[in-house]
Parts: sequence; C-alpha cells; structure tokens
Amino acid sequence: MASRERQIAALQEIRHCTPETAQIIIDDAGACQVEYAGINTLVVDIKGGPSLTMPDLDVLPGMLVYSREKCLGQYGLTEDHLNYADLGGQGNIVPIASRLGMKTGVIGYLSELDPFARFFRESLDQLGVKTDGLVPCGYPIGISIMTGGKGERSGIVYFPRANALFQGDDGEVREKVVLLNPVVAHNSYIGLSPDGWDKDNGTNAADLLAFQQDLGIITITDTHTFGSDEQMKRREHIPEYDLLHEPLRHTNIFVCSLAEARRIMGTWGVPFDGSSKQDACTFLDYLLETYDDGMPRLFGVSMRDGVVATNRRIPPVFIESPCASIAGVDLVGAGDSLKTGLGAYIVRHEDEFRDNNFNLAEALRFAQMVATIYISTPPFKRGVERFDDIPQFDELLPLAKGRYTRRNDLLRDLSLQSVSGE
Repeated sequence: MASRERQIAALQEIRHCTPETAQIIIDDAGACQVEYAGINTLVVDIKGGPSLTMPDLDVLPGMLVYSREKCLGQYGLTEDHLNYADLGGQGNIVPIASRLGMKTGVIGYLSELDPFARFFRESLDQLGVKTDGLVPCGYPIGISIMTGGKGERSGIVYFPRANALFQGDDGEVREKVVLLNPVVAHNSYIGLSPDGWDKDNGTNAADLLAFQQDLGIITITDTHTFGSDEQMKRREHIPEYDLLHEPLRHTNIFVCSLAEARRIMGTWGVPFDGSSKQDACTFLDYLLETYDDGMPRLFGVSMRDGVVATNRRIPPVFIESPCASIAGVDLVGAGDSLKTGLGAYIVRHEDEFRDNNFNLAEALRFAQMVATIYISTPPFKRGVERFDDIPQFDELLPLAKGRYTRRNDLLRDLSLQSVSGE
C-alpha cells in the first residue's frame, strides 16, 4: 500500500498535474481503496450448454489451447451460453479474498456492451468486489471453453480477446493501481496476453510490477500450465515460460504447480530427476539463488499431496493438503485459491512479511484450508454461489494453528458438508 506522498507523486507523473490536483483526485477516490486487487485476465468460463464446433482447434485433456479469434459466433457461442457461464481468471481469485473479509477490487479491460462482460461485472458486484478499477475497452471479455468428458481433466480453449491487449504501461491502468492502492496485487497470468503485457519478453508486465513495488505494494505473479505432459517429460522448451524472467525480478510471491515448475525448469535448462519433493526443492533453490536481491520473497510449489515453500530466511517447509488422501478429487481452482489464501494471510500479516519474519507454516496451512474449502464446493454451484462456503478470515485463522490431514475433519469443524467421502 502506497503512502499518500507516493500516491500523489505517481498520479502527478501519470496525469501531468499539480500536487494539489492529484490530492483532490485521490481524496475523491478514497472509497475505492482496497486491500487485495486482482490485475488482468478477466474471463468467463463456459461449462457445457449448446455444443460448440471448433474443428480447427486440437484440444487434449489438461491442455490450454490459445486462439486470437475475437468473434466466437463462428464456433456457435450465443447468449444462451450465459446459462452455463461461470467466473474465470480473476473471477476465481478476488471473490475468495472478498469472502475472507478483505476489501477487494479488480483492474482490467472490460467492454460495457458485451453480455458476458456484464455477467462478470454484475457477479463481482454481488460478491462485494469493487469494480472501480475496470477500464472500458472496445473488445469483448475473455472466454474459456472447457472441454473433456466426465472423469478426465478438462482441456481449455482460451480466447483472450480484451485480455490479449492489456498493457502494463497504460496510464489508465496505472492510475487505477494508484487509486485502489492495495496492500497485495495479484497479477495474472504471465503468458496469456501476447499483444499486451507479455510483449518485449515480458518487460511490459515487469514494468507494471516494478511500478506497484515502487508504490509499496506486495506483488503476486501468476503463470499458467502451458504445453503438454509429453513436452514436460522431454524437457522441451516452452516459450511462454521465458516471459517469466523479467516479471519475477519484481515479484514478492510466486507459487506454481509442480507440473508448471517442471515445465519452467525444462525451458530454462534446470535439471530435475522426476522426484516430486526433490524437484520442488530444486526449483525453489534455483529461484532463491537467481532472484536473491534482498527484497521480501516467498516462493512455493503446490503438489498433489501438499505445498512446499520457502523464503530467504526459512528452509523449505512442506504442509500436507487435507485433500491428499482423497483419490480422484477435482483440483480445478486449487492453485488460484491456494495463492489467494496465501495473499490474504499476508494482507493481515504485512509487517511480518516485509521483515521476512512471519509464520510460513501457518500461512501455508491457512492457504491450504482455503483451497480445500473452495474445491469442496458442490459441482452444481456456479457463479456467485460458488463462494458461499468461504468463511471469514478470523473464523478460519484459529484452525490454521492445527494440522488437518483429512478434509472431512476440516469441513466438520467449519460445519460444511463434504461433496464426497474419504
């Protein structure tokens, strides 16, 4: 969160105005200030509905296929699909922080004419997420179409549309950052805005992250799962991960999945041997060595059975997931909710984090609990209802002092109903 002096100086530079004018603008926007802001990648997920025809797109289970098409009518997308729409991208992230009791907001490009964009905005309004950070644009909202049958990992056909153009050096975007003035900014996703902040090898995104840090904002940077499992096994170069180098220089918190860590190591030429915890620790050691410049850092890798994380002062800590013992549990959303839980914990422990002196094990347990609750949501819940079971921060934090290894024990203590047995 920026001091008032930093806010005024930043706004002066953006608006080319006097300190007095900048101060008036900041005062007028006072009610917009938040604790947790999500930046970029505003998406609506389509899960079912009338069949869509995409003969030119080969989508394998677990893969993301990217398309620059902006008009989806050719694939059969109509307003009828709003009945099968769900929140995606930042819509999976910021509402969780809102339900935990954070003051939240989003920053991104959003059309005022697109019905899917209206669904996204109205859903955020209902969830208490401030939408003052939205920048009007002429392109429709990003769409993800989930593919795949029952019992297999979904493939994703992603049409970024407005998100493709999101610019880190856009003055309107930077002004929104100044006026929302969050404690934590969650930046998603590096690799999914090729004509926007991913351009120039990721330096556009890096400049926006540096701008946030200059204001005193704690930055979270996210990536996505690119490429296939076969590419990972062959240690193939996946170009989207080259875009991470510059943004990570200005990142306080970076947590990715083990599959993503292995893909990144294969791309960057970091050897790994296929052992889960060893590969995770190898990756974390590499990040600490490469980006050890004295700023507060937290690097982590999430796995099927838990999460391992470290910073400059604490060796890797492993916390088992309460879902580790459940075969076949759907982990969709586990990564985003884990990182949001971690970011929310840091909002409430900001000073300790900045001093590299906070309870990492408790933070990871808290984040795991948030993820467990989120992925335990019954599958028939969509949109706003999907976040109903997320408790307030102060209700959940005392439980993080324990060690839950079974999901149903956690859900029982929160008086929530498990969606499947253990």
